[in-house]
Amino acid sequence: SAHDGSSAILFITSGKFNEMLENQPELFFNYQRNIFIFARDEINWSVFPYNIVSVDLFNEGVMAGEYSLINNYRKIFFGITSKHEKYSWLHSRREGLKCALRRASNYSDIPSDLSSSASFEEFYKCIENGSKTMLVCAADMIAIGFIDRIREEKGFQPGKDYGVISFNNDTRFKDYGLTTIAPPLKEIGRILADIIGKVLSGKDDRTTFVKIKSKLIKGQTS
Repeated sequence: SAHDGSSAILFITSGKFNEMLENQPELFFNYQRNIFIFARDEINWSVFPYNIVSVDLFNEGVMAGEYSLINNYRKIFFGITSKHEKYSWLHSRREGLKCALRRASNYSDIPSDLSSSASFEEFYKCIENGSKTMLVCAADMIAIGFIDRIREEKGFQPGKDYGVISFNNDTRFKDYGLTTIAPPLKEIGRILADIIGKVLSGKDDRTTFVKIKSKLIKGQTS
């Protein structure tokens, strides 16, 4: 970019993006205000002097908790896998879910992690005992794996025997008809484009950080 005379850099984040910025700040120092980041995942914005538009992942977890409570689910499990457990986006969603449940006057349990054979047995017992049970999965790709496993092991059907809500609105799994909390990607793009235009035209010299609220998309899992 420097050799070609580019005036700005736009990143669309993926994977260990935070580490790249933290470990190689000298690569981006000269650009500072003209670096723009479209962050679908959690990013450590407080230490980066760049323009960032991101998704409010904590609030996504809150939305999942509120949706579960409004629909009268009394037992709530958070579906994770060891492969994804270290990621900050999972932590933010889980903490948001816990926050929604803690502040609900009619709910006393803390959601159990559904991640091991023992926790699956607990999940099955709740369904067999007639408790209205919700599975909140950390992402759509995790949800479909859990749905298939539960159907294979016990024959329980999502939407009939238990509820499911997940995150991302991943189009690869549209046939599952998941109820999912989706990042408003077009809105993020529009806001980011507006920030880029104002900065490059000299109308705004601030460093901007914006978190966008996701939306709930209802589906019927089959």
